Amino acid sequence: MYKILYPKTELMKKHIVNYDSMQNFDNTSVLRYFVFPQKGTTVAILKNVSIETEGNTITLSKSKKENLKVLFFGKYLQPLQMNYRDSIDEIAINFNETGINYFFSNPYAFQIIDAENIHLDRNRLFQHNEENSLAYLEDYLYHRYKPIQLQAVEETVRSINKNPLQSIQTLAEQVFLTEKTLHRQFQKYIGCSISKYKSILRFRNTIQTHFANSQQNLTALCLEHNFFDSPHFYKEIKKLAHFNPKDFFNKLQASGGEKYPYIFV
Repeated sequence: MYKILYPKTELMKKHIVNYDSMQNFDNTSVLRYFVFPQKGTTVAILKNVSIETEGNTITLSKSKKENLKVLFFGKYLQPLQMNYRDSIDEIAINFNETGINYFFSNPYAFQIIDAENIHLDRNRLFQHNEENSLAYLEDYLYHRYKPIQLQAVEETVRSINKNPLQSIQTLAEQVFLTEKTLHRQFQKYIGCSISKYKSILRFRNTIQTHFANSQQNLTALCLEHNFFDSPHFYKEIKKLAHFNPKDFFNKLQASGGEKYPYIFV
C-alpha cells in the first residue's frame, strides 16, 4: 500500500524516521483502515485531493480541480479512521518525537492548508523520477530548518525509551529542570504529557512484540510491558485503540516494510 523511502541527508536523518508514498490500489471499493497513536507525528502532502473530516474520520477523494494540500495530523491520542475513495498521489513525512518542531510552527494542531501557503511546488514534488522528488522535498525542508534548543526534551525522550519506569522527578533531575518546567517543555515540543507519551510508548512496544511473535498470549504481553495487571492492560489498550485487547491484536495487520500497525475495515 505504501512505498517506504528513507532520508538521504544527515540533517533529515536526525529528525525524520522515513517518508512513505501511497501506491495505486484497486479503487472499486473504498479503502478504510484505522491508524493508531504514535510517538512522533506525520505530515501528508496530497495532490488533487478533496478532504472531508468528521470527528476522528478523514475521508480522501479525487478533486475535480488541481490542488496540493498539506495535512498536519498533529498529536492524535485516539485512533483515526482513514477512508480513501480514490487512489491519491501522496507523500507523507514521518517525524520522530521532536523532529517536526525544527521545520514547522504550531505543529501539533490538526490542520489542512494549501501547499502554496508554505511555498511547496506541486510539479517538482510529484515527478516521475522518485529520487528527484525526494531531493526536492529534502531541499525544501532544509530551507525551512530552524535550529532550536531542545536538548532537555530530547534527552528526556531517550531516557524514557531506555527506562519507561523512571519517575518524572528523576527525569527532571537528569536534565536539571524543575518538574513543572519539564512538563511544560515536553507538552510543547512532543505534543502530549510525559505520562501520555509513556502510555503511547508502551502501546507501540507491545504492538512490536506482537508482530515479532504473534503466538504470544495477552497475559505474556501484559507482563512483558509492565502493565500493572490485566484490567490495566485492558483499559490502556481500549483507550488508545478503541478495541479490547483480544479483538485488537487479532485484527491488527503489519502493513509495508516498516510494519505500520493498521486495522482494515
